[in-house]
Amino acid sequence: MKKQLLIRSLLAMFVFFTGGKAFAQSESCGFVTLELIDSYGDGWNGNDIDVVSTSGTTTYTLSSGSLITYSLAVSFGDTLDFVWQAGGSWASECTYKIKDASGTTLYSSPAGNLMTAGATQYYVYCNTASSCAMPTNLAVSTGTNSAALSWDGASSYSYHLVEYDTTGFTPGTGDTAWVYADTAYLTGLMASTSYDFYVTTICSSTDSSTTVSSLNVYTQCAAIATPWSENFDNSVTGSAFNPSLPQCWDFYTDALGSFYYPYFYNRNYSFYANSGSNFLYGYRSSSSSTSTSYGDTTMIITPEIQGLDSATKQLEFYARTTSVGRPGEVIIGLTDAAGTPSSLRIVDTVYAPATTYSKYTVYLDGATTGDARIAFMLRREIGVYDYVCIDDVSVTDIPPCPEPLSLSLVATTQTSATISWSSSSAAFNIEVGP
Repeated sequence: MKKQLLIRSLLAMFVFFTGGKAFAQSESCGFVTLELIDSYGDGWNGNDIDVVSTSGTTTYTLSSGSLITYSLAVSFGDTLDFVWQAGGSWASECTYKIKDASGTTLYSSPAGNLMTAGATQYYVYCNTASSCAMPTNLAVSTGTNSAALSWDGASSYSYHLVEYDTTGFTPGTGDTAWVYADTAYLTGLMASTSYDFYVTTICSSTDSSTTVSSLNVYTQCAAIATPWSENFDNSVTGSAFNPSLPQCWDFYTDALGSFYYPYFYNRNYSFYANSGSNFLYGYRSSSSSTSTSYGDTTMIITPEIQGLDSATKQLEFYARTTSVGRPGEVIIGLTDAAGTPSSLRIVDTVYAPATTYSKYTVYLDGATTGDARIAFMLRREIGVYDYVCIDDVSVTDIPPCPEPLSLSLVATTQTSATISWSSSSAAFNIEVGP
């Protein structure tokens, strides 16, 4: 009974009230993870948080993007106080989370505008010394379908338990490996996929260490088989100068500095999305400035696609602009497997001038040996101010009998009409009626 009470006390979270303010605590020995989150995706805009321990105070912030994580050690006898300090703008976009070594969320803060600057919202302490030393310095390196783990372990133990699966799995439900050294090599993983890894030292049948983890680790990119699609909803939201593209996509701009035009990024705004809430958002400035922030070319490049150089694939996507009068222009090109900008070959230019989404199809039947990736490119044109939204991108095989594309009425008289279209077919049936 005493042992059960002790275990329950270690897992419990207590809420105390002091002067009308609430703060929470829990015991978590080893390491905790501090996640700083910005809902808009442009960083904390000057806001920050202090972590106060027995060894001093460290200030943390999110300089750009939507998420950053910090690993913090909680030694025996130590306490970490988490103190929101504010200090910037747009505090309502700022939150933070604290997770233990197994990835369990201990605390999720309210938005910054609801927290009191200088007040402790939460603290973590460690009053229990384990007789089974936990692994330290856990490192993970990945291949396309494998992962190599290493750590510093105790001098005396029975074995190490390694558990892993795709990111977000519940510990205790993943794949496991028992290893008898301070390394592990795991195979059979999926390429371009995020995994969580946990390591626990087992000293005896009744004694084990604190679990340590390495979370959200991606395996390396590999060429993707078709049919393939991307709707941008499963990647972290970016901002104007932080593209935050899906895994294995690449970004290029020939502008210099941290602020640049044209720009492309993964935006979260359901009003402009074709499906879900995320989409690609591109902007071209009409400025004639000669500043180095203004480049000529910005590109986002898909992952490598199997068989693209077979000239049998087609690209489909949905696009629109944001306001009437904008051309909604995007240039489509092909690059080599490395996404080298100098390898770009332009294959088409698409205009999406409507403020509602339309589907666009580009036949990639002109692909040649070495073409491996697709680029969406914005090119600067002085005097042209433009926005383009792109969503639901897919690459499939060109059907045996492809439909005509870009049908348009060129000219008419009282008794005749001239129409045009694009197609890789050689024969067509044309039907005309009132």
